[in-house]
Amino acid sequence: DDDDDDDNDDVYVWTVKRVGVWLRAIGLGEYSKSFEIGAVDGELLMEMMNDASSSGQTDATEKLLEEELSVSRRLHRLRLIKEMRKLFERATTSPTSGRGGQQHRHRHRHHRAAKGNAAAAAAAA
Repeated sequence: DDDDDDDNDDVYVWTVKRVGVWLRAIGLGEYSKSFEIGAVDGELLMEMMNDASSSGQTDATEKLLEEELSVSRRLHRLRLIKEMRKLFERATTSPTSGRGGQQHRHRHRHHRAAKGNAAAAAAAA
């Protein structure tokens, strides 16, 4: 089940709930509800940071945090981006996340789909 992912250090497999735990740990738990409503899981969190890293600009990420996730205070947005960057750097240099996390994300999607297919087969039986 997804709760198995909650203690995982691999950000790419974090659930929405685990992202909320991370927000509280960095002192920005007040935004956990808006991240939950936005269905921000670890993979989406890293995708937001990947966009900022590849362009060298954080403006789009900052705008997304403000407009889509209701992070109205600029200092909070900057703090979130800083903390997201730390997660991104850790995830893309971690030997467990494959080449920049890409291989791992593909395997995880496949694993998640397989779990869903097994559950559907069991329910049909």
